[in-house]
Amino acid sequence: MTTDNILLVLVAITGFSVLIQLVVLVAILVAVRKAMKSAEEKAEDFRSTVMPVFTSARALIARVEPKIDAAATDLAELTHALQAQAIKFQASADEVAERVTRQAARVDSMTTSVLDRVDHVGVLFNEAIKVPIRQVAGIIAGARAALDTLRAPAAPRRAPRSSQVPDDKDMFV
Repeated sequence: MTTDNILLVLVAITGFSVLIQLVVLVAILVAVRKAMKSAEEKAEDFRSTVMPVFTSARALIARVEPKIDAAATDLAELTHALQAQAIKFQASADEVAERVTRQAARVDSMTTSVLDRVDHVGVLFNEAIKVPIRQVAGIIAGARAALDTLRAPAAPRRAPRSSQVPDDKDMFV
Protein backbone atom coordinates (compact mmCIF):
# COMPACT_ATOMS: atom_id res chain seq x y z
CA MET A 1 0.00 0.00 0.00
CA THR A 2 1.09 3.19 -0.95
CA THR A 3 1.23 6.33 0.95
CA ASP A 4 -1.74 7.72 -0.84
CA ASN A 5 -3.80 4.75 0.07
CA ILE A 6 -2.70 4.90 3.65
CA LEU A 7 -3.53 8.54 3.72
CA LEU A 8 -6.91 7.86 2.19
CA VAL A 9 -7.68 5.18 4.75
CA LEU A 10 -6.55 7.46 7.54
CA VAL A 11 -8.71 10.30 6.20
CA ALA A 12 -11.69 7.90 5.91
CA ILE A 13 -11.14 6.69 9.48
CA THR A 14 -10.82 10.29 10.66
CA GLY A 15 -13.99 11.30 8.75
CA PHE A 16 -15.85 8.33 10.17
CA SER A 17 -14.65 9.26 13.68
CA VAL A 18 -15.77 12.82 13.18
CA LEU A 19 -19.14 11.55 11.96
CA ILE A 20 -19.56 9.32 15.03
CA GLN A 21 -18.49 12.23 17.19
CA LEU A 22 -21.12 14.36 15.45
CA VAL A 23 -23.84 11.78 16.13
CA VAL A 24 -22.81 11.53 19.78
CA LEU A 25 -22.81 15.31 20.15
CA VAL A 26 -26.24 15.56 18.52
CA ALA A 27 -27.53 12.84 20.91
CA ILE A 28 -26.06 14.78 23.85
CA LEU A 29 -27.69 17.95 22.53
CA VAL A 30 -31.08 16.24 22.28
CA ALA A 31 -30.69 14.75 25.78
CA VAL A 32 -29.67 18.13 27.22
CA ARG A 33 -32.61 19.87 25.53
CA LYS A 34 -34.95 17.23 26.86
CA ALA A 35 -33.46 17.59 30.36
CA MET A 36 -33.73 21.37 30.14
CA LYS A 37 -37.34 21.14 29.05
CA SER A 38 -38.08 18.76 31.94
CA ALA A 39 -36.22 20.99 34.40
CA GLU A 40 -38.07 24.01 33.05
CA GLU A 41 -41.41 22.23 33.55
CA LYS A 42 -40.45 21.19 37.07
CA ALA A 43 -39.26 24.70 37.86
CA GLU A 44 -42.56 26.08 36.56
CA ASP A 45 -44.47 23.54 38.70
CA PHE A 46 -42.34 24.49 41.70
CA ARG A 47 -42.83 28.18 40.99
CA SER A 48 -46.58 27.74 40.64
CA THR A 49 -46.67 25.80 43.92
CA VAL A 50 -44.29 27.97 45.96
CA MET A 51 -45.21 31.41 44.65
CA PRO A 52 -48.73 31.38 46.16
CA VAL A 53 -47.17 30.42 49.50
CA PHE A 54 -44.72 33.31 49.24
CA THR A 55 -47.50 35.63 48.18
CA SER A 56 -49.76 34.60 51.06
CA ALA A 57 -46.79 34.85 53.47
CA ARG A 58 -46.10 38.38 52.26
CA ALA A 59 -49.77 39.28 52.61
CA LEU A 60 -49.83 37.78 56.10
CA ILE A 61 -46.70 39.68 57.10
CA ALA A 62 -48.18 42.88 55.64
CA ARG A 63 -51.39 42.34 57.67
CA VAL A 64 -49.64 41.28 60.91
CA GLU A 65 -46.78 43.81 60.87
CA PRO A 66 -48.87 46.77 62.13
CA LYS A 67 -50.36 44.59 64.85
CA ILE A 68 -46.90 43.42 65.92
CA ASP A 69 -45.68 47.02 65.93
CA ALA A 70 -48.71 48.08 68.01
CA ALA A 71 -48.18 45.16 70.42
CA ALA A 72 -44.50 46.05 70.79
CA THR A 73 -45.42 49.70 71.42
CA ASP A 74 -48.07 48.69 73.96
CA LEU A 75 -45.61 46.36 75.65
CA ALA A 76 -43.02 49.15 75.88
CA GLU A 77 -45.63 51.53 77.35
CA LEU A 78 -46.76 48.85 79.80
CA THR A 79 -43.17 48.26 80.84
CA HIS A 80 -42.63 51.98 81.45
CA ALA A 81 -45.91 52.23 83.39
CA LEU A 82 -44.98 49.22 85.52
CA GLN A 83 -41.56 50.70 86.19
CA ALA A 84 -43.14 54.00 87.27
CA GLN A 85 -45.59 52.13 89.51
CA ALA A 86 -42.74 50.13 91.04
CA ILE A 87 -40.89 53.37 91.81
CA LYS A 88 -44.04 54.84 93.42
CA PHE A 89 -44.60 51.65 95.40
CA GLN A 90 -40.99 51.70 96.61
CA ALA A 91 -41.37 55.33 97.70
CA SER A 92 -44.61 54.50 99.54
CA ALA A 93 -43.01 51.50 101.23
CA ASP A 94 -40.04 53.64 102.29
CA GLU A 95 -42.39 56.29 103.68
CA VAL A 96 -44.39 53.69 105.62
CA ALA A 97 -41.19 52.17 107.00
CA GLU A 98 -40.00 55.63 108.08
CA ARG A 99 -43.32 56.36 109.79
CA VAL A 100 -43.27 53.00 111.55
CA THR A 101 -39.73 53.67 112.76
CA ARG A 102 -40.73 57.11 114.07
CA GLN A 103 -43.82 55.72 115.80
CA ALA A 104 -41.78 52.89 117.32
CA ALA A 105 -39.28 55.42 118.68
CA ARG A 106 -42.16 57.54 120.01
CA VAL A 107 -43.82 54.54 121.69
CA ASP A 108 -40.45 53.53 123.15
CA SER A 109 -39.96 57.04 124.53
CA MET A 110 -43.47 57.10 125.98
CA THR A 111 -43.05 53.65 127.54
CA THR A 112 -39.72 54.62 129.05
CA SER A 113 -41.22 57.83 130.42
CA VAL A 114 -44.22 55.98 131.93
CA LEU A 115 -41.99 53.35 133.51
CA ASP A 116 -39.73 56.04 134.95
CA ARG A 117 -42.78 57.84 136.40
CA VAL A 118 -44.16 54.59 137.85
CA ASP A 119 -40.80 53.91 139.47
CA HIS A 120 -40.68 57.46 140.86
CA VAL A 121 -44.25 57.19 142.18
CA GLY A 122 -43.38 53.85 143.75
CA VAL A 123 -40.42 55.39 145.55
CA LEU A 124 -42.53 58.35 146.71
CA PHE A 125 -45.36 56.06 147.80
CA ASN A 126 -42.91 53.86 149.65
CA GLU A 127 -41.43 56.85 151.44
CA ALA A 128 -44.83 58.43 152.13
CA ILE A 129 -46.33 55.25 153.59
CA LYS A 130 -43.29 53.53 155.08
CA VAL A 131 -42.09 56.37 157.32
CA PRO A 132 -45.48 57.08 158.97
CA ILE A 133 -46.14 53.36 159.38
CA ARG A 134 -42.79 52.97 161.16
CA GLN A 135 -43.63 55.90 163.39
CA VAL A 136 -47.09 54.50 164.17
CA ALA A 137 -45.57 51.07 164.76
CA GLY A 138 -43.04 52.63 167.13
CA ILE A 139 -45.77 54.47 169.02
CA ILE A 140 -47.85 51.29 169.26
CA ALA A 141 -44.83 49.31 170.45
CA GLY A 142 -44.11 51.98 173.07
CA ALA A 143 -47.75 52.01 174.23
CA ARG A 144 -47.78 48.24 174.39
CA ALA A 145 -44.57 48.22 176.43
CA ALA A 146 -46.05 50.83 178.75
CA LEU A 147 -49.24 48.84 179.15
CA ASP A 148 -47.33 45.67 179.78
CA THR A 149 -45.31 47.46 182.41
CA LEU A 150 -48.42 48.81 184.05
CA ARG A 151 -50.20 45.48 184.03
CA ALA A 152 -47.36 43.54 185.50
CA PRO A 153 -47.58 42.98 189.28
CA ALA A 154 -45.28 45.11 191.30
CA ALA A 155 -42.16 43.35 192.40
CA PRO A 156 -41.12 43.65 196.04
CA ARG A 157 -38.42 46.19 196.55
CA ARG A 158 -35.26 45.24 198.36
CA ALA A 159 -33.10 47.50 200.24
CA PRO A 160 -29.87 48.23 198.58
CA ARG A 161 -26.81 46.77 200.16
CA SER A 162 -23.77 48.81 200.23
CA SER A 163 -21.51 46.03 199.05
CA GLN A 164 -23.55 45.53 195.98
CA VAL A 165 -23.54 49.16 194.86
CA PRO A 166 -21.09 49.63 192.10
CA ASP A 167 -18.63 52.42 191.97
CA ASP A 168 -19.43 55.40 189.81
CA LYS A 169 -16.05 55.27 188.25
CA ASP A 170 -16.90 52.03 186.49
CA MET A 171 -19.98 53.51 184.91
CA PHE A 172 -19.58 55.34 181.73
CA VAL A 173 -22.37 56.70 179.65
